[in-house]
Amino acid sequence: NAVETVVAVVICINAITLGLSAGDDDHNDFWFGVEIAFTAFYIFEIAVKMIMRGFRWFFLGTQWQWNLYDLFVVSLVSSELVAAAIMRYTHADIQAKDMGTLHTVAIVGRLMRLMRLLRFRVFSELKAMVSGVCAGLRILYWAVVLLAFFIYSLGIVMQSTVGSRAG
Repeated sequence: NAVETVVAVVICINAITLGLSAGDDDHNDFWFGVEIAFTAFYIFEIAVKMIMRGFRWFFLGTQWQWNLYDLFVVSLVSSELVAAAIMRYTHADIQAKDMGTLHTVAIVGRLMRLMRLLRFRVFSELKAMVSGVCAGLRILYWAVVLLAFFIYSLGIVMQSTVGSRAG
């Protein structure tokens, strides 16, 4: 579907701009405007979904989990942008201690937008790869537990045999 492709491309461009803007304090106003533009796009996308397909589909349809995820991420980033705009308007210290946590959470929220790519059919192979890695992590966890148990057991054996003779 063409709309899904456009949204996926916008998410990818947003991820690239997030990387480019990291640590670039010289063009802070420019990147703030870019982030407002991306957030406006995501708000528009959610509004169009709600209007075109209805609230019932948005909150109870087959993709309700993704829709709530989108709504959560956009709300999180929007609240950070509003707080940052108020701080800019009042000329308050943007690096204030209270804003630090909200800013960090908002950056994580912006990165969470990348997870939205997993729902598009274009990225089905990526979704399969992520699922495989997650399944592999569970097996890796138990392998580490087994290895730790083996090392612990070996340590007890070594302490009881070699350790008592060395003392």
